[in-house]
Amino acid sequence: MIIDFAGGDLDGLDRTQPVRAYVTANGGRVDTVTVERIAETGAWRVTFRVTPSKAKQPVDIRCYLTLYGEALTETWMNQLTT
Repeated sequence: MIIDFAGGDLDGLDRTQPVRAYVTANGGRVDTVTVERIAETGAWRVTFRVTPSKAKQPVDIRCYLTLYGEALTETWMNQLTT
């Protein structure tokens, strides 16, 4: 999955800030999570891999960005179906 976050408090942050992604997947497993600032757009990009726990069962995914443990963004939600 690839998600770009932009606007609000994110606009004033530079790439050296310890921005982290909080990602959960109900019905699946999340790994390989990365967060990077895209210099051309100023957006923060989150990438991760989701592996469903059971075939043909939906996986509810949630993701938001944090800085020093405080939420920076709204929660992005999606449902992955296989």
